[in-house]
This record gives sequence, structure tokens and C-alpha cells, in this order.
Amino acid sequence: MAADQQLTADGLTYRVQKIHRLPDGGIVGACGDWPEAYPAIQWLLGGEVGEPPLFKDASLLVLRPDGTLWMADGHFPLYPLLNTYAAMGNGAQAAMVGMSCGLSAGEAVKAVSRLDAYTGEAVQLLKLEPQGKRKRLK
Repeated sequence: MAADQQLTADGLTYRVQKIHRLPDGGIVGACGDWPEAYPAIQWLLGGEVGEPPLFKDASLLVLRPDGTLWMADGHFPLYPLLNTYAAMGNGAQAAMVGMSCGLSAGEAVKAVSRLDAYTGEAVQLLKLEPQGKRKRLK
């Protein structure tokens, strides 16, 4: 999974970590209204304990350890996607075109950052770890 690290708010840009490794070895990424997206990420990172937060103006994309993609828009639960790749956020359509033409997720985000003012140049990459190298949860 790849993500830019740009957060745009009130005419300013900041850097944030938009993708995180989940306790089960999967990966979650978020976009949209960051004060809403961040608590949703934290809820997943914390093992989905308690009432799930609403994130009305944000979206989450989860890459499960088995390679399946799951999405949530505004609220849980996550729902499965049949796609082998997906994109979300401001540059999603351009990134999807790039990946459909053979670019990796990282290459697609980097390409979008050259043209889209809301996509930053710094790109974060996280890959699924092979099953045998993954830390087992107790």
C-alpha cells in the first residue's frame, strides 16, 4: 500500500502518516477529514475494542494479510472489494488509471503528486509481510 503524506487544512500543508500496519499484519490507509479518519485508524490499531467511531467525511482502505481489500466510507463495518487494487482520496482516479497501466501503487501516487496540488511528493510504502515472517499475536 502506498500513500502520500500531505494533509491540507486551512490553506496550509502538513505531513502525516496515512498508512499503518495492523496488529494482524494487514495495512490500513485513510483519507479525507483527518480529525475523523485518525480515530478510526486508532480504533483498528487498538484491536477494534469498544464502539467504533464514525468518520463521516473520511474513508479507510484495509489490505488484509490474505491480500483482500476492504473499504469503509464514513462508518464501520468494512466491506470487501473484488478489485485487486484500489485508490481513494483526491488523486484516486488518476492513481487508478496509473495502476491499470501497470504502475505500482507507489509509482502511481508519485505520478499523481506531480500534478495534483492536494497530493504530496513524499510517499510512504508498506508491504504485506510473508506469513512466516509475521509476528504472531498472543
